[in-house]
Amino acid sequence: MSSGRERLYAWDDKSLKWYVNAVEYGSFHRVVAEKMMEKLPEKPTVCDVGCGTGALSLCLAGDCGEITAVDLNRKPIEYLKSVIGERGISNIHPVCGDFEFMEEPEKKYDAMVFCLAGGIRHFYEKAEKWGKNLFFIENATSRRSFSMSGRTGKETYFMDDIKFLSDREVDFVADFFTAPFGQVFESREEAWDFMRHYDRDEPSENIWQYLDGHMKKIKSDKFKYYLPCDKKLVMLSIKID
Repeated sequence: MSSGRERLYAWDDKSLKWYVNAVEYGSFHRVVAEKMMEKLPEKPTVCDVGCGTGALSLCLAGDCGEITAVDLNRKPIEYLKSVIGERGISNIHPVCGDFEFMEEPEKKYDAMVFCLAGGIRHFYEKAEKWGKNLFFIENATSRRSFSMSGRTGKETYFMDDIKFLSDREVDFVADFFTAPFGQVFESREEAWDFMRHYDRDEPSENIWQYLDGHMKKIKSDKFKYYLPCDKKLVMLSIKID
């Protein structure tokens, strides 16, 4: 699955720390979890593909039965293992592997979820054999989350995926929504490092100008600054007969 987010996202110590901090402070995954649960039976079984650090699986754990959390990258999976160990969570089962090559389960999951994991066309054929309900949460805009010049930089799949489903006469529901997923920092220098990490060619003065115009001071025991970001998203949900 060469187009999946699990191959595109480069996890290192910095990106892992920033992502974990953003999850800790924000409500993005709670919003997604609530929208999913509205469409599912009580205590559903879930397979979370391209789970990253498992933030969505952790939000779902209290309302779900067994959850299989799959990601190709070992670093976020090892982080998830440490979290569920610390919290004593027994119904999340982390798997470091490629969904493309995993064996079909004996029993279908109540839900297969692909949250910012890539387009439906890369996963649909296999996912419909694995799950009773499919959820694809995708960017509804190509604008970068943190862009100093308003440039686009994200792949958007949802229009192609709507055409993909329509061409195959698959019934689906498209729910458009916005969820906050800003970034928190312990210092201004860390904020500058974050921007530089993802945009290495931007002049330093442009970064400082952007941060001065967008970053906010916050009251928190751990963080001092917050860089807001409201993600525009679409959840494509499909019920499999």
